[in-house]
Amino acid sequence: LSPGRDELRLSVTDTGRGIPAAEQDRVFEFAYSTREGGTGLGLAMVHQVVVEEHGGRVSLDSRPDEGTRVSLVFPGDDPSREVS
Repeated sequence: LSPGRDELRLSVTDTGRGIPAAEQDRVFEFAYSTREGGTGLGLAMVHQVVVEEHGGRVSLDSRPDEGTRVSLVFPGDDPSREVS
């Protein structure tokens, strides 16, 4: 859990080719891919699970030729909230 907050943050970083700024707004859309032969399901499914199903947040920080960081933030444990 993040200090002073009731949330869990997970960041995944790679040192790959990065995602051009013009394409970053679309990477969470189903069937959109920046890779040749990609399905466009990975980040779209992450967005669906984190944001839509668990009320969290997902963000992307990517720079061409430097890599990409995807950060996931999940709400903390709330006994009154039911999660399936």
